[in-house]
Parts: sequence; C-alpha cells; structure tokens
Amino acid sequence: MIAYISQMIRRHRTTPRASLLNLLGLGFALTVLLVLIGEIRFQTSFDQWIPDSERILKLETTYTNPSGEQTKLSLAPPIAAMMALPDDFPELEAVTAIWPQKLQFIINDEPVEKMAAIAHQSVFSVFDLPFLHGSPDIAFSNPDSIVISAKEASSFLAKHPF
Repeated sequence: MIAYISQMIRRHRTTPRASLLNLLGLGFALTVLLVLIGEIRFQTSFDQWIPDSERILKLETTYTNPSGEQTKLSLAPPIAAMMALPDDFPELEAVTAIWPQKLQFIINDEPVEKMAAIAHQSVFSVFDLPFLHGSPDIAFSNPDSIVISAKEASSFLAKHPF
C-alpha cells in the first residue's frame, strides 16, 4: 500500500499535468456514477409502497399524430390491449386497468370535483392493498361502488358531514 502511494507521489512530481488530468477524470467518473445511482434509486422508488411491487408491470401508451410526432403519453391502457394481454402473454397472473379522471360528485346538493381513478373490477387481484372497512372481494360488486383512502375519507367527511 505504501509503495503505491510513494509511486503516486513520484509520478505526480514528474508529470503534474497528467496527474491532475487523471484526478479530474476520476472525480468526474465518480460524480457521474453517484448521479446515476441516485437517478436509478429515484426512478425505482415510486411503487415501493405497493406490496409485491416488483411483480407488477405497467403498460404505457404513446399516441402519435400522422406526421409521426408524439402527441400524448397515457398510463391508462386501451381496453383492447388489456383484454388481449392474457392471450398473448400466458405468464401474466392477472391484468387490470386504472384510468385517472377528474370526476364531479354531488354531495348535499353541492358539486365537488376530485381527481379520481376509474378501475377495472380486477384491480384488487393485482394490487394487494389493505382495507379498513369492507373487503376487496366485494369492493366493486355494485357498478356504483367507490373505494377511497383513509386520508381522503377523513378529509371528505370533515368537509361534507352526512
């Protein structure tokens, strides 16, 4: 170890510019490595709150106009794609879809606009989320059913008591 350090010092004395260039290159490479590691950790952290998130894949749809220019990126798959996926990929255990929408609810004769999601009835066979009340098996047994988070329920009930 000491031999390496003494060799490094001798080389620095004989060629200081080359040593500085090597040191700058090493610093740049380490900086790029740390930025890439941070970016990868950031990009893979979004779905960590979902149980078994490593087993869930997301289908994104990009729409293009006739000139070939990308016009829209959608995280909501077309129904046809959702229905065809199990036939084309038999290794898929379950398939579901979620369509984010801005919806308007009428509560106590007062319109309330909220960002919500319309989900396929199989959503809880893919996302194993805990329920405080009710059960995932019967969550969407009625077409008018709604599932809301505990945070949204407490916020909603505080503003609009029944």
